[in-house]
Amino acid sequence: MTKRMAVAIVGVVALVLVVAGVAHATAPHQYQFTGAVTAVDGTNVTVQKNAKETWIFSAEGSSGGIVKKGDAVTVYYHMVVDKIETKAAKK
Repeated sequence: MTKRMAVAIVGVVALVLVVAGVAHATAPHQYQFTGAVTAVDGTNVTVQKNAKETWIFSAEGSSGGIVKKGDAVTVYYHMVVDKIETKAAKK
């Protein structure tokens, strides 16, 4: 292997690592919430983690299976903005 070819291979590997790092940094964060299903209402699923923490998830467009009350589940979700309201900065 020539020196020129070795430098080219190292350059390609470095480029691939940079592109992978940028793609990972711009991807939305994914979170999870584990608990028991306490209610299923239309596309909403209510999951209780403990006595103080209960969340309601919209399962619209979910790729998961059918859940029913009492099932133990782990919900994987990401935060999505529906609307942003802006106000002028105080001067």
